[in-house]
This record gives sequence, C-alpha cells and structure tokens, in this order.
Amino acid sequence: MDARRRAFLMTDAYALAADFRGGARPDLAALPLDEVRKRLLAELAAARPGEAPEAYAAALEEGFKAAG
Repeated sequence: MDARRRAFLMTDAYALAADFRGGARPDLAALPLDEVRKRLLAELAAARPGEAPEAYAAALEEGFKAAG
C-alpha cells in the first residue's frame, strides 16, 4: 500500500474509532467490544475497498489507540 492510500485508510480508521469512543455511535454502545471491532472493520473495508484484511485491522487498532 502506498503512503497516500495508507493515509486515507488511517484517517478513516481514526474517525471511526474516535466516533465510537466519543459516544457518537449509540448504535454500537451496548455491544461487546469484539462485535464493535467487527462492525467497524466492515465499515472501514466498505469505505476503502481493495486492501488486505490485516491492513484494516492494523489501521483500526491504531485508531483505537489514538482515540484512547
């Protein structure tokens, strides 16, 4: 993955994680964290198709770390 594609993927991952952590996703609030991750990974893959599954997982984990 080139740097530009990675930057867009990371931006989306940070936004998804921050929305969840910040309470902007009440649809996910009552779910176990594993289910939240699964759903956010699906959203990330839909927003940025064509990457390897491990790229989505790594980006989302970085997003969660950054979001606190």
